[in-house]
Amino acid sequence: MDGTSYGKKVSKTSALVFVFLATSTAFAQQEPVAEVELGRTMQEVMQVFGPPQKCYVRDISEHRFTPTECQAAEQVYDDVRDVYSRKTTTNEYELRMNYRVDLSKSRLHPDLRLESVELVIDKPKPFAEIASDRPEVGKLCAEGCFRFGTIWDMSGMDGPALVLYPKKQTKEDRANADKIASGFEETTDKEGQKDWTFAICMGWTDHSLMDRTHDTDFSSDGKIVYHGPTANDIDWLKHPIEKVQIAVQSPSWMRSMREPPYGPAPAVVEVGEYKP
Repeated sequence: MDGTSYGKKVSKTSALVFVFLATSTAFAQQEPVAEVELGRTMQEVMQVFGPPQKCYVRDISEHRFTPTECQAAEQVYDDVRDVYSRKTTTNEYELRMNYRVDLSKSRLHPDLRLESVELVIDKPKPFAEIASDRPEVGKLCAEGCFRFGTIWDMSGMDGPALVLYPKKQTKEDRANADKIASGFEETTDKEGQKDWTFAICMGWTDHSLMDRTHDTDFSSDGKIVYHGPTANDIDWLKHPIEKVQIAVQSPSWMRSMREPPYGPAPAVVEVGEYKP
């Protein structure tokens, strides 16, 4: 468990209708306004971003480029994501949409809702440049964000991650985050009712820092002792960001990594607050 809400994957083939763009010139459209909003249905996403341009088979890290190829991939693999390419004035991003089936309104006619999004960055740049280029960051951190740097194994990051949590969230955002965290299901599990919130992870691929099993042991008083590189050794705000993940997470989980027996944890470091 890494503080991120992820659940069982359900194939979306039966509900998905691919409407691919007819011309390749539209593959990278400038996107000055559209922003990712978790919890939207697939139809609502398409109203904002248009039809998907291809798909990404995350299980094998490969793209498919036609509706037939994408639908065939969904019969074989668990994680096939709609893909959009968007340009800003300074960069280009590949958005990989991760949907989840929502049975809360109808078991026979379920919705597909956006659970998380991965953005792969064409030109890696430091935090400040990426943060100013993505409208999602400005919206999430409008009232300020806490920032944590971690070399803990955050799902989907495959390397160090700079994680942003909003200092404040509206009741509506909290309710939506709770729904996504529960997989759009009713739950009485108190563990599932912790401080879920929308969060943004920014990172880069570095597998060498993620396998830390050989770098840790326990002291006589039961605390974890770390050896080798730690989160304190990374210049979090200057290292070029390669990808961004927008998902629902629990800030209390991240803070708990700085408590005994983990902390003060060299795997997690506070990087200060941020406000656009």
